[in-house]
Amino acid sequence: MAQQTLTTAKSYRSDFAIKNITGKAGLTRAGHTQERDELIEFLQHDLLKWMTLEEAAVKLQELIHEFMRNPKQNRLRKIVPNMSTLHTDLMVVDAYCWYDEIFKLSTRRHVRPSFADLRHILNFAQMGACAPQVRLITCDGDGTIYTHNQNIENPELVAHIVNILRQGLYFGLVTAAGYPGKAERYEQRIGLLLQTLWNEISLGKMSEDVLGRFFVMGGESNYLLHATKDCKEGRLRLHFVPDEEWKTPQLLGWTQGQIDEVLDRGTVALKEASARLNIPFQIIRKERAVGMIPTEALVTVEDLDEMVLSVHHELHNSPVPFCAFNSRSDVWLDIGSKGLGIRCMLEKFGLTPAQALHFGDELYATGNDRTARESCCTVWVDNEDETPFYMKMLMELLHHGPLDESSDSVNQRAANG
Repeated sequence: MAQQTLTTAKSYRSDFAIKNITGKAGLTRAGHTQERDELIEFLQHDLLKWMTLEEAAVKLQELIHEFMRNPKQNRLRKIVPNMSTLHTDLMVVDAYCWYDEIFKLSTRRHVRPSFADLRHILNFAQMGACAPQVRLITCDGDGTIYTHNQNIENPELVAHIVNILRQGLYFGLVTAAGYPGKAERYEQRIGLLLQTLWNEISLGKMSEDVLGRFFVMGGESNYLLHATKDCKEGRLRLHFVPDEEWKTPQLLGWTQGQIDEVLDRGTVALKEASARLNIPFQIIRKERAVGMIPTEALVTVEDLDEMVLSVHHELHNSPVPFCAFNSRSDVWLDIGSKGLGIRCMLEKFGLTPAQALHFGDELYATGNDRTARESCCTVWVDNEDETPFYMKMLMELLHHGPLDESSDSVNQRAANG
């Protein structure tokens, strides 16, 4: 059946990704059990059952275009009712062409595209759509810009973040890590980035104004920190921003009684699930979070997901928003969410969801980056090794302006049936 690609957004050349983004080994292509996403599963298990990947890319782009014209009434919403919000059109055909040039998916005869292949294609599509208007870049911490429970150590990644700020964009670390009153803990996690920014400013390579476009959001959406120069110590220091200067009325309206109720009920649910699964654990209670840390190594992803979903079931009528998530090694319940935190920064900077792009490794159903999709565009990375690839790609997209060309050869093949 003939198909027509519906293209409203301008597309990008596909050659820059090949010429300028080397080291394709940076992209993870192996699958694992937490890879669940409604839109990708629709593409993988429905469209690809009776279409080639080229044809499926054309069809999905058509459905997404229809979705963007009328987000409430469209075929895609009916077919995939639980899919996350989309804030931009997605040039899926162009993205397929970029990815195919790198990994030659179209030459496969016996192996179907993996979940990871489709994740990367949709990431490419999202970045291509976001680049012309992006003003804010946010990143998760653990598993996105540094190894879990470690500090940022990758000079290439730091250089990309510095370049983002140099382009006049806003950049923020949005992390679940909550250290109330302990700014030095956040300084430790991103010490290399802070030192690099200090050096660039001190050498006159960057204006001190750049610090007004850099922030750290901790505890999902509970703590905001900004950086200032400490000339006496010769470094940048982080300082907590008073709540009333950035939180929305919704966040400011939460009472301590409501917060305690959610954490108390969540603790009971975690203990009950751990006992039911016979998993030894340690409970850690913080000001606005509670965590369950298994004390033995033999805990599966499914066990952790069961605990997360047990908390969700218990808190179905929660008096305040919360985020219960599986961080791949433990389970946490936080007051608030990354989606709320990013929304606060959008309001603070006067931006729209289509102007913000969040990088995270926990965009699966029980991950804490999932809520970011409510507030902005997202790129799903598997680990901190993928993030430099995508940030370099973003820089190339920013430097290569949009063109009116699109992937004509694929479009024509699809149109010809």
